[in-house]
Amino acid sequence: MARQLVRIQHRYVLPVSGLIGMFLVLTADYIAKNVAPAEIPVGLVAAVIGIPYFIYLLYKGKA
Repeated sequence: MARQLVRIQHRYVLPVSGLIGMFLVLTADYIAKNVAPAEIPVGLVAAVIGIPYFIYLLYKGKA
């Protein structure tokens, strides 16, 4: 995701990666604590958020 955002500017890839990861974990934590009636594991929510993007990358690589 970070490489798609910053393209060839390699000095920005690591900071943007960190920010994307931070927002992913914060979003997963918020969903895990507030959306479901019972608290669910944050890793499970992060996986549910990340799996569609991973599948997209798999299909994009085949084309």
